[in-house]
Amino acid sequence: MARFALRRAEHGAQECVVKVARVPRCGLVQTPRPAVLIARVGPGDGGEVVLTLRLRGE
Repeated sequence: MARFALRRAEHGAQECVVKVARVPRCGLVQTPRPAVLIARVGPGDGGEVVLTLRLRGE
């Protein structure tokens, strides 16, 4: 999903917002809840492409 969001992002953008539905791990809740992630593409230590997903505010 992050890959498609980055492809739809503005040309040259290194970061975009990805909205997903997630089910918490606690096992008590089975209803998906919305979550907003930030996807960032950048170079790795060896020059390879690295995709980083993080929560807002991290």
